Amino acid sequence: MILEINNLRKGYGVSGSAGYREILSGLDLTVRPGQSIAITGPSGSGKTTLLNLIAALDSPDEGIISYKGLTVNNLNQNELDEYRNRSIGMVFQLHHLLPQFTLLENVLLPTLPLRDQKQREVARDRAEQLLHRMGVWEVRNQRPAELSGGECQRTAVARALINNPDLLLADEPTGALDQDNATLMAQLLAEISQTDGKAVILVTHSVDLAGQMDAVYHLDRGILVADNQTK
Repeated sequence: MILEINNLRKGYGVSGSAGYREILSGLDLTVRPGQSIAITGPSGSGKTTLLNLIAALDSPDEGIISYKGLTVNNLNQNELDEYRNRSIGMVFQLHHLLPQFTLLENVLLPTLPLRDQKQREVARDRAEQLLHRMGVWEVRNQRPAELSGGECQRTAVARALINNPDLLLADEPTGALDQDNATLMAQLLAEISQTDGKAVILVTHSVDLAGQMDAVYHLDRGILVADNQTK
């Protein structure tokens, strides 16, 4: 397994107080390399919280998140930085591209820690390949404000993939897109899983997007319930 989550619990407020609200209640999940998973559920059910915990942007109250046998919630700060930068890629509902940089420069941002010239050259080659693949090569030298939402979101996917992570996390990646661009994004994420062998976990309200994934789960009262219609 690439990812194993056991008895994951997370809440907000002071435990035991009247204002305490448990979001995740002993959640379990396993993900294989190359598997794509959609997680659905109403707003406020904890979908984004779960992605943030997997990405080590937040810490669980209880439970274990294991990536390739490594317990993520036991990592020190340097190890966490390496995990976030090299092992996972993240795509958000809004592209979060830096407006002062071109698309190519935005894609290369996660590679800035590289100091070896050869590694930097390899990273630039990969960035160019990804921009071709995402269909935005011709506008690589333009800035986000000059482009469509779909072009910016596909660039955000390229940025998430630049360091060749094994796990891609996507939080409502089609939420700000029109129907045509949402369809393209769904096809792209499915292709990344099937062709590249990446594990993909996405949260979405879109039935169409969820249906492109290998498995669909519904987050219900803090636990994941498998959809009977999964592939």
